[in-house]
Amino acid sequence: MSPTKRPNEDAPRAFDLTPRPSRTRSTPTQSNANHGATDDADTTDSQSHRSAATSTSRTSSKAPKVSRNSSPTKQFRNAEIQETGFRTASFDTGGRMASHLPASLRSLLRDLRKIERADGVLPECLRDELSDFDIPWFAFHNAQRPESLPNFTYPPITFIQDVYGRATKCREQRHRESSWNIEVHARVLEWVLRDSGHNGPLDYRYCTTANVLHQYRPRDAPSKMVDFCLALEMKEADEEVVNRLCKQTDRPGYSINHTDWGDLCKHPIAISIETKCPGDSYDEALLQVATWHAAQLRSLAWAAGERRPRNTLSPSAHGIDYLPALIVTGNEWSFVATVPGNETDSRPTVFQSQIIGSTSSILGIYTLLAALQRLRSWAEEEYWPVFKAGSRNSPER
Repeated sequence: MSPTKRPNEDAPRAFDLTPRPSRTRSTPTQSNANHGATDDADTTDSQSHRSAATSTSRTSSKAPKVSRNSSPTKQFRNAEIQETGFRTASFDTGGRMASHLPASLRSLLRDLRKIERADGVLPECLRDELSDFDIPWFAFHNAQRPESLPNFTYPPITFIQDVYGRATKCREQRHRESSWNIEVHARVLEWVLRDSGHNGPLDYRYCTTANVLHQYRPRDAPSKMVDFCLALEMKEADEEVVNRLCKQTDRPGYSINHTDWGDLCKHPIAISIETKCPGDSYDEALLQVATWHAAQLRSLAWAAGERRPRNTLSPSAHGIDYLPALIVTGNEWSFVATVPGNETDSRPTVFQSQIIGSTSSILGIYTLLAALQRLRSWAEEEYWPVFKAGSRNSPER
């Protein structure tokens, strides 16, 4: 959730997700709205003319600053023209930005698209149990089809029905974001990362108040937050490496991440999740993720010993090809990814978007659980080894 969201008057204060502007919608940056001042009267016409010209020049040379109350369109435009900003593109491989997609991201995207089509995502042993739910035949895994996805792990059908019922209630009774987060989204993440029998380092944090450290924030960009982070919990030996790195390289907030919220200061963030209610602005969610990722890439550059002026973003810091995120709008879960810049253009590119599942149907919940397991594998088997190697190889100050 972002500071731009409308406050929920009925929600308990415990679920007040992010700081918000006052009802007057005034922020310190709004003082920049007045770009010129009336000059004092001069004693001659020529002096008056010169003074007016100077005032006009001064006024026209100033660009209005964006604030958390600025429209997403204005904030996207600001990001496009800032060296510390970002740009956006589509996953459509026929687009002009297709060459910027790393091979590893293409591979992940292919799997997520196949999962979303429900092509072979369910084990054959569930066919009879799901006979009453109108599941298409091709959704069941067939070992004779080489293109089928590997088997994923799934909870009992009672869990699937429970999630479906919770999501339906939130939708029909127009629950606000905090309810969706607690009743539905956290329930799904809880099973994938804690209750599925998988014993890996990836876990989730409900971190709606995690601010970006100012050293990493893109220039002239309002602070942005996300709702959940999937972080890699380190073993003691790795944690010692991180603590030593944070101290020796004088990292802001002594944090391994771009935020010092809670234990995210020592557990690397792999995947970020921004949530919205049905009908809320997708552009606002994308803007939050893009700003958050731009800051995260700058943090990775610092961790890699590539500390540079604030207006420069180091490309491919740590050897990490991209950062994934999920945008959840009510029932619909979508995948986006941010690719670092290059030597020609240091701005990262945020690619959007691929639906991975939905809590609006039984089959949609199954595909969502499968997609999250695929992303969990990416975080633990691809991202984590590269991150650890980069951290251990970072030079001391």
